Amino acid sequence: MEDQDLIKLVAKGQGSALKELMARHEQALYYFILGIVKDPTTTQDLVQTAFTKLFFNASKYQPKSSVKTFLFTIGRNATYDHLRKYKKYQQNVTLDSLPEIPTEVQQEPNSQIADLFSAIDNLPLDLKSPVQLVYLKEMSYKEASEELHCSPKQVDSALQKAKKLLKEQLQRFKKD
Repeated sequence: MEDQDLIKLVAKGQGSALKELMARHEQALYYFILGIVKDPTTTQDLVQTAFTKLFFNASKYQPKSSVKTFLFTIGRNATYDHLRKYKKYQQNVTLDSLPEIPTEVQQEPNSQIADLFSAIDNLPLDLKSPVQLVYLKEMSYKEASEELHCSPKQVDSALQKAKKLLKEQLQRFKKD
């Protein structure tokens, strides 16, 4: 079945047609977005966003371009929206507002706490800032969201992603 036929089915709400389009184009879209944002976790989120938007906007598809072009345009726009938000987010977070690693932890290089702080320090800024504000500065989600100019739900989401990455990094530290 051709992509044009599949997108017509997606416009009618057929999830199996969307799955088929994902199977055909997900990898290419992933590498396209990864080339822009340079972060695999964010890239995966943006790919899912692009396919979600494709599902809800399939009826807007015009056959004058390929379905792949339509999808990549959606992906590119979602990526640019993310980067605009991220840029605004970065401008609102100053290094002075983030807590430093306590000196007593820095002096114990073999401690689990030092490993944890090192792992936190290696997180991308959009994940590190919520971790530092909520867990180190002991702010509530609401307070952290006001500091970061985002919603408490976005803080929660960032913390969930950060916890997953921290767990993976700490497991690597244990092996070393």
